[in-house]
Amino acid sequence: MKHILPILTAALALTAMTSSAIDYYSDYILKADESGNVFYAPYNHNINIQTKVDNYENYSVIRTNLPDQGFGHDTTYRVQITGEKVDFYLTDYIDSIGSNYDDNALTTKGIKQIGYRYLESNDSSKKGTEVINNLKVDSSTTETYLFSQDKENNYQPAIFDESNPDRYNTDYKYNVVRNHYYLGTFSEGDVIEIYMSREEDGNGVWSTSTLYTGGYGEGVTDATDQLAQYQNGGNSEAGRKAMPLASLTPAGGSRVFFGFQASGAATAVGSPLPGGLQIALIAGLFGLGFYFVRRRKATVA
Repeated sequence: MKHILPILTAALALTAMTSSAIDYYSDYILKADESGNVFYAPYNHNINIQTKVDNYENYSVIRTNLPDQGFGHDTTYRVQITGEKVDFYLTDYIDSIGSNYDDNALTTKGIKQIGYRYLESNDSSKKGTEVINNLKVDSSTTETYLFSQDKENNYQPAIFDESNPDRYNTDYKYNVVRNHYYLGTFSEGDVIEIYMSREEDGNGVWSTSTLYTGGYGEGVTDATDQLAQYQNGGNSEAGRKAMPLASLTPAGGSRVFFGFQASGAATAVGSPLPGGLQIALIAGLFGLGFYFVRRRKATVA
């Protein structure tokens, strides 16, 4: 044991510049052990954990893959605020542009509560605190678009152009509505995870500390938000880039897909949270320590 201590000390020194990575890993990822989700590296296996960062004007989304899995259907994810003061919303996912009914709206999916937990903040008093509220549509930010049938494109749905009404079947017009749900107002440096529940008792799922219950961006779903597609180039790739979908799967129903919307003063994107190399190193250290503790106990016995 005495020979391994200098090795551990040296390895930890390599991560000294990413102290926030160590805090995040030990405080949040490893807490999953307490609910039965094992997230450590056994001594005979090098666990593979990586992160990807998607940067937007006022925030970044940091995705982390699950042990030895790619960035597919399930990943954990959290949001890092990069604007000075950012109002953050969850938004409905729309894949039924041909009618005014959205069966993917959060209200239709039975969501009762949304919220967040501070994982990191420049205000240390916020770290670890939770805010959970009942779901409420923010009518001041609701998006409403008038659609009709485009006679010049085989009567396919299209956003109605008021300047050229003769192009459309004016006997068939309807509104497509995207609801926004206010999450909170955040400051630069805040890092949060998202909460969602179909109950009003706080028994929901989190985007980072509850594993295998959601994902973000590529691999989350083969579907594209159709409203984003119509607004941004008319093809699936443009639509996905315009509105990458997040997902969570609270108890009581199927997986729920939704988008993010943020407004506020933008700043240069800050340094992202820990990358795969640092996380894998930390995971390896935990696994190595676990192995030597177990060996020592076996020797004593």
